[in-house]
Amino acid sequence: MISSPTGNMKSNNYTDLGDEGTQESLFNKDEIFSSPCLKMCLNILESEFASPQKAEEELINVMETIDESYKDVTALSSRYNHPETTMARYDQSRFEFSLNKLYKDIFTRDNTEDSFAKLWFSRNFTMTENRQKVEFVDSFCSLIKSAENLYSSKPPSRDKYLTVVPEKEFQESYLNLVRSLSHYNDESISPENEKKITDNLKKMYFLFFPDTNQREYTNWISKNLTGTSEKKMDFAIQVIDKCKQAKSDAEKMISIKTEGFSGEKFSKLATFLCEELSNINGNMIDSDTSEYILYSLLENSIPNSDFLNCNKSPNHPKVNGLQNLLSTHIGKLYKNQYDRIGKNEVAALISALANSTGEIHHSNEAENFVKRISERFDIEAYTLDDISGRNFSEEASLFLYSQIPSSIRKMMINILSEQSQGKYTIKNLEESLNLAMDGKDEFSAIIRDNVNKSYQYSDELSGLFCRNIISSLKTKSIGAEDRNSVTATRLTSDKLKALMEFIVSNGELKPENPLFQSSKELISEITFDLSLLSPVHAHKISSILTNLEHPQAEDAKSIANLITEESLSRVAYMSLHSIKEKLLSSTTNEEKFKNWESVSRNMQIEMSHITEEENGIEKIITIIYEKLSTQEREGIKKILSDISKAEKTLSHMEEHSRSFLLKEVRTSLDLWKKSFGISSDARSKLLRNLEKPQSKWQKIICDHLNLYHHRKYNYFYQVDGTLPQSTFMVAKNKCLPNVSNGSQHPINVDGKEYMIPEALWLDANRSTFIVQDKTIMTDGDDGNQISRDELALNKTTAIIREINKLYLTDEALASLLALMNQNTAAQLVLAIRPTSISMFPKESGISSSPSLSKETIYSAKKTQEGYLILTCSISGEIKALEKLPEGISKETDDRNYSSDTDIIPLHDQQLPNLSANMKVRINEDGTVDLLDIRHILTAITPDVIDGLIVSSKNQDM
Repeated sequence: MISSPTGNMKSNNYTDLGDEGTQESLFNKDEIFSSPCLKMCLNILESEFASPQKAEEELINVMETIDESYKDVTALSSRYNHPETTMARYDQSRFEFSLNKLYKDIFTRDNTEDSFAKLWFSRNFTMTENRQKVEFVDSFCSLIKSAENLYSSKPPSRDKYLTVVPEKEFQESYLNLVRSLSHYNDESISPENEKKITDNLKKMYFLFFPDTNQREYTNWISKNLTGTSEKKMDFAIQVIDKCKQAKSDAEKMISIKTEGFSGEKFSKLATFLCEELSNINGNMIDSDTSEYILYSLLENSIPNSDFLNCNKSPNHPKVNGLQNLLSTHIGKLYKNQYDRIGKNEVAALISALANSTGEIHHSNEAENFVKRISERFDIEAYTLDDISGRNFSEEASLFLYSQIPSSIRKMMINILSEQSQGKYTIKNLEESLNLAMDGKDEFSAIIRDNVNKSYQYSDELSGLFCRNIISSLKTKSIGAEDRNSVTATRLTSDKLKALMEFIVSNGELKPENPLFQSSKELISEITFDLSLLSPVHAHKISSILTNLEHPQAEDAKSIANLITEESLSRVAYMSLHSIKEKLLSSTTNEEKFKNWESVSRNMQIEMSHITEEENGIEKIITIIYEKLSTQEREGIKKILSDISKAEKTLSHMEEHSRSFLLKEVRTSLDLWKKSFGISSDARSKLLRNLEKPQSKWQKIICDHLNLYHHRKYNYFYQVDGTLPQSTFMVAKNKCLPNVSNGSQHPINVDGKEYMIPEALWLDANRSTFIVQDKTIMTDGDDGNQISRDELALNKTTAIIREINKLYLTDEALASLLALMNQNTAAQLVLAIRPTSISMFPKESGISSSPSLSKETIYSAKKTQEGYLILTCSISGEIKALEKLPEGISKETDDRNYSSDTDIIPLHDQQLPNLSANMKVRINEDGTVDLLDIRHILTAITPDVIDGLIVSSKNQDM
């Protein structure tokens, strides 16, 4: 109870008789003018009394009476607020009598504006010191708990309490509904306006009948809100009348003229106090007081009150304002936290984005920075979210994200996408941002304000992003003694690429663009060592340095060309060796096709890592052609002409296969023929079109490409060998390098600290690791019982020790460790999906669902030529089939194939074995070249296919 509130009012506003014996006003005129409640109360009392002085005296008496009643109630509530204390009948009667007296006093004269109650609250809370505010909140919590004890102790007076809806809430709902109903007078009503009507109708109905079953309500509305606009209007008016009747019934129950104390009266009394405590702005509640109100409510378990959860406790009336009271002060607390997220946090986020741009997949720190910004605040967000229905973590992330200038947001999305990150985090933030731009709630308004203000710092933050990208080139450089010297790697290339894209999209490469000018000056201070670069990245960096007018631009271009020429020479040498040693010595058609296809495939694979130009394969064939003697050229022409006899067979097989493999072989053959000047005249083409597929060539092609021919369904499917180039390129561009998460685990090996990807740490005890033909074995592998972390530490330490013997660059080591985990195995599962589909005839509508969980082996080896080769092999079984619903068809290259499938489990005796492996070359600059990717379907003969199809049909029966 607040100490002597009425006394304070008297002492503050009452003055004795003046010197001349005249009595002055009990209230200050300025106060009357500034306090609508005080003015309203005086107006009411002046209509009852002869003079303003009498009205003022009566108002003092009203306030004193309310104060005494509240004092009696709080005295009793302090005795009855313990839930373990059951209130006896006498206690119940005594407490209800006290509550009823307070109710009559505080809502005296049944004023709809509750002016006397609001004035009393203002004098006892709003206009008091913080200490008195705290006491009032404590007394309020005690009142709620004791009343809860009262209703738990006594039997319910009736089956259901009427819902008391505050007048303000009713008027708002009523006016919104009436406005929307006016659309029924239009000639035609739009679906949007129709929805507004149904939404407003539902909102009003559930104000008075909150316990209504949602489904029953929907059925009732669907059945009755139909027909012409006139009929719909009539029904809506009936609903309004029903709500008004409920309101009228409740008002009779809560009238001070109604005898006794009812649950409805307590609901109004408690709701009134809740509303006043919720009115932060009107009652001038500061942040500290608001926070105290909230935590006092929590400490007193008010969120668990039966008045709030009356659906679970039907013998308790519902206090509508409790939820709003909690939510209001939770919102205030959240806003106070958000206000601490500002320009400095945005700058820190941008620095994190720039510094980790280009890192191994999933390693950009910006995503976690945004996701975890809420962790900086020491609040019980989980509990508060559960009460309010909000999500502090998501709101804090959106609050930060909305302050990022749009140009940097776009760049952030691109960078994270390049690093296989942010797909869901950023997508959700962008969707929330768009919704907030049109939102009507307070938080949406805050977000819009953030977005509008973000442009103020756009230039400054854009400059920060560019500076951090450039400075991170130095900190990430490997083996550079001079702080301004950078040994260029894949990471350097990706960082410079991001820098260029950002400059171009924010003013282009022009002297008048401050970003271009400042970045150009900073970059010019750096000397780049390009010796470790692979061809693709050497050309990328060369191009960027040229655009940035770097002093090394011309030298970089020359070095890039030299690196490319060396790579082309290497591929040409390898290809020439194979051509001369194998292809030209081929005598049978089988040898010719096998050796030619192998040479052609290897050339395609190698060229995909040297140049991104589409005509790369033509370029290497031209180089090889020039290096062959005339006799050797003629020999290859003869071989290609002989293989051309298989074209009709290849075309036929392609038409009866769901795989792209045969089409790619035929395309390669056409390219070789063109490069070696083999052309067919019209007569030859006509004769070839008239040819029939030859079984001899079909057998040769099937044997070399590991294809089965299913005669019953007349189609071809692959069971082994390198997968099609289309699948290969997906794996090359999307899968590598990869890591399942960006967390790093520090370990110390022989006095040096290494950062191990968390994914490798977690997978260390469930995979086999081989380095330079040595299987890594440690304590725990022999059956000794040690902890998982201890085993992971032993295994990763042993792996690092063996890898150190290979003398890798830091970039190569980082890529190797990033690939030695189950996520690489998962990429293999993704890569073999096309063959999992194409092994079945299209009309079957099924695919295999492989489970590759038997064994995973990672083998790293440095070849005599100095190349680091990593092989990942996985094995398992086909444990289930996937069946598409009838009428749905998916193509073999659709990565979302499984979205509409039904899973058909197989019996143990039906489980075919399968395996897959991937071979990559890791270069010194950290780039990863995919060399081979295979899917081995062990003994998946046409008979096995038939059996699986039968199993899928039996499941449907």
